[in-house]
Amino acid sequence: MIEAPYSPVDDYPNGYPRLGAFITRDQGHLIFRRFNWLQARVLLNLQEQLQEYEVLLNSYDSRGATATLVSEAEEITRGRDKLMQLIEDKYKRYVCFVNAASTVACRSQPQQTNYRSLEAFFQRHDPLREQESYYTHRDDLISLKPREDTSRVDTRFMKLILEAPGKVTQRLFRHPELSGHDDFMLTYSMKRIMFAKAVILGVPLIVLLVGPIYPLYSLSQGEMTERTLVGIMFIQLGFTCLFACCLKYMTRSKRHELFACTVAYMGVLLVFMSQTIQSSH
Repeated sequence: MIEAPYSPVDDYPNGYPRLGAFITRDQGHLIFRRFNWLQARVLLNLQEQLQEYEVLLNSYDSRGATATLVSEAEEITRGRDKLMQLIEDKYKRYVCFVNAASTVACRSQPQQTNYRSLEAFFQRHDPLREQESYYTHRDDLISLKPREDTSRVDTRFMKLILEAPGKVTQRLFRHPELSGHDDFMLTYSMKRIMFAKAVILGVPLIVLLVGPIYPLYSLSQGEMTERTLVGIMFIQLGFTCLFACCLKYMTRSKRHELFACTVAYMGVLLVFMSQTIQSSH
């Protein structure tokens, strides 16, 4: 008996059950087709119908403006009211599909590591028939996983442990209960991976926050000569540049966020130097 979702992937029957179990193991595997061609065909069809309604409505308006008999005017009014109801219903469907297409268009393509993982699963288990193997439509795929928190370092780290699973990485990150007995099907523990990412991000930031304190404090204790001031300036500039690079490549901060954090970091160093110089002199 399979106790989803805690059983290994290879315990599920091959086909959609095993594919579904594989996809639910990692949000990065939530990869599906966007069906761009079908979206275009549906929108074009609805657009054509609305254009026909538009021409027909103009015809009713023209006939109503020249109608002389009361019965003729009433007949035109009834026909126009029915047409307006059809236009309203069809336009609601059109707007619904436009919004859906816009939402899908905002989704990004899957990352290279996640796509290769899905491709390897299909090649290893062959869960679907050839015409159902959607992963082959590479340009028509989207990922449901948000990528706001995925930095370049995260991508390289995941690429390292997924494409080169050595003994050390397997021992550190492999999930013993979900991996099963198939050596080609490795399931990693997301808690361990998130902890490793936090360490990779936290250690450099701590070093950048603590690192400049000692050299700046040592220089501030001596005589304030021109050489000392130049040394202080270059230390502050160097650590600020390292801090900005760390934020750029280890987070997905936007330009204004990167600028604000860099200015704040420089401000902390300046305040520290001013307080240290005042206390020593």
